[in-house]
Amino acid sequence: MLPQPSALSRRNRVIKPPTGLSPLPPSAPPSERLIESLFEEVRPSPPEPTPPPQSPRQEAGRSTAPTLRIGPYRIEREIGSGGMSVVYKSVQDNLARPVAIKVLRADVASQPHLVERFDREALSLARLQHENILQIFEYRTDDALRYMVTELLEGVDLYDVLERHEKVPFDVAAIVGLQVARALDYAHSRGVIHRDVKPANIMFTVSGDIKLMDFGIARQEHFGDLTQTGAGVGTPSYMSPEQILGEKLDGRTDIWSLGVVLYQMITGQKPFVQDDVRTVLHKIRVDRPAPPRAIDPGIPRELERIVLRCLEKGPEDRYPVAQHLALALERFVAARLTTPQELRLLGWLRSIGELSAEQTAGVLSEAGAPARRASWRPDPSGAGRSVLGLPASVWVAGVSIVLFLVLLVVVLASWPSRDGPRKEGAKGGEAISSEPRGSSGRPVSAWAKAELGGLQVWAHPWGHVHVDGVLVETTPFARPIPLPDGEHEVKIVHPTLGSRLHRVEVRRGSVSTLEVDLSAPPPRRAR
Repeated sequence: MLPQPSALSRRNRVIKPPTGLSPLPPSAPPSERLIESLFEEVRPSPPEPTPPPQSPRQEAGRSTAPTLRIGPYRIEREIGSGGMSVVYKSVQDNLARPVAIKVLRADVASQPHLVERFDREALSLARLQHENILQIFEYRTDDALRYMVTELLEGVDLYDVLERHEKVPFDVAAIVGLQVARALDYAHSRGVIHRDVKPANIMFTVSGDIKLMDFGIARQEHFGDLTQTGAGVGTPSYMSPEQILGEKLDGRTDIWSLGVVLYQMITGQKPFVQDDVRTVLHKIRVDRPAPPRAIDPGIPRELERIVLRCLEKGPEDRYPVAQHLALALERFVAARLTTPQELRLLGWLRSIGELSAEQTAGVLSEAGAPARRASWRPDPSGAGRSVLGLPASVWVAGVSIVLFLVLLVVVLASWPSRDGPRKEGAKGGEAISSEPRGSSGRPVSAWAKAELGGLQVWAHPWGHVHVDGVLVETTPFARPIPLPDGEHEVKIVHPTLGSRLHRVEVRRGSVSTLEVDLSAPPPRRAR
């Protein structure tokens, strides 16, 4: 399944032309001739005494149906069609890479505002290279064709999931919101406002990622608006009050729209629905949404607070930036999730039948457990493989003994420790606490008996956690890291935001917490 442009019909994704449609004249534009030729397999054609002449875009020398091409891309089939564009599944032969090609229809190419919208989507995507945003490879015009080439996504979008299942588990909804919030934070930092965040533009992929799509009405700082007032673009149920009024927009309008999506995922209904008396736009401007727990008392209060803050009428009362929303959702997820996010998403999609075992085979096993990427198996003959002249079984036993001795040394080294003065604060102005609690609120007395303490790290937007020079975790994670009693060097690393280094005191029987905002500039050292 491929991301569909907002103008595409979700009920008729593959449009077949009516029978009896006369062929286009030779003088028709090449774009119309290409789209016309793509329907040859579904339109009955009269017998021809001689084969028709081959198009320059068709490979010669084949007795079967000709291969259609756009530039270096070989078209396999149409996967979506609407009033503005057509989407094809294609292959880039020189890289053997599957791609999606979105072609602007010839009959709308004469309408400047639609052409501008198509151009805007390509330019917006070109500025955004993020793991949670659909990636564009190329945009060009070729023989009167205007098209963009993007990554090929396989999976299912949130619109279809909600159509068939209505609600989403709370932790899954929070993961979706977290990854979309990260995408929005990235886009906003580059001056791009999406303005059409909705379930149809959010996709679950077969690799366990969330992708935000369709930047067709996105607004960039150096672009004008699609309309004179700014109103009239977007999907009504997900538009913010200021978007309805045509006021100047910033990233907080996307936070509102994501709040509507979160509300819909956890309650099974939209917060504002049109009735016989008032329109949905009027309700968005005037009414307050019903609290989610009034609809489902099982919804966690923390998640309800997050959603309701997104849906505040005044932009100044919402989260000021998307990264603050992402941080709130990250804390909610980390306290409840004990598996990687992609495994939780794929496991749930498998359990409800949205993805098959074949689609998730690279990540999940047949039983829904994480697929093993590497495993050692003894040689069936019993001899085993040899490494440096020794059987593999000897190496495995030796490594196991070494690991056991290392663990024993670590435990014994911390055995004589005694409770010392408790340290509060950390270098660099980051907050550290040593409250005796686990990530889920459970007691940690077992750690006290083992002479170990714990370290919980909250890093925004995320980071790799190195303890004493060793990579041990990547945030967010649910269970604290067990560490020996004493002071440890903790380094949080982000590939683009740099790193932060702290020294943290860990006391046995308690959990020390380190909060790091990697997006903020590092504190200056005192001279």
